[in-house]
Amino acid sequence: LRFTGVALFDALIATAVGVIILRSAYQILARSVQDLMDAALPEPEQREIERVIRRHTFVVSSHDLRTRRAGSPRQIDFSVVLCRHLGLGEAHDLVDHVQREIEATISQSHVVVHAEPCAPECKLTDRCVLWTREDDLLAHDPRREAGRPDALSGSSPS
Repeated sequence: LRFTGVALFDALIATAVGVIILRSAYQILARSVQDLMDAALPEPEQREIERVIRRHTFVVSSHDLRTRRAGSPRQIDFSVVLCRHLGLGEAHDLVDHVQREIEATISQSHVVVHAEPCAPECKLTDRCVLWTREDDLLAHDPRREAGRPDALSGSSPS
């Protein structure tokens, strides 16, 4: 089979096409191996996750961010430190809000958030206690957007 009719040019063109095919095959194989090996999410996605976490003022700190891809779904797991004065229900609602926001930001993701209380000698105690005021908590409560009057107050709607 001849392309140009000149044997040398045909050989060079065939070699170039072969190199392009091999390069494409390598890229496809590398992506497939990363998916199979549970590779961490790319740095830009990890930075976006950290940005979403830091945006929430009720999170004292976060640590142990672990990410991976298992096929298309992205697995995200991390711990947040919350004010120790929050009730269990309040802490759950706040963590649930962070989880949903990350799942909305990072497509096809499954997020697990571990909540931990701040230390008794927390340097942010004054700020931490301030967050336990109902007005501050309501500002971060996702149920507020749904118009539920019982958000974080413990009272049932009438």
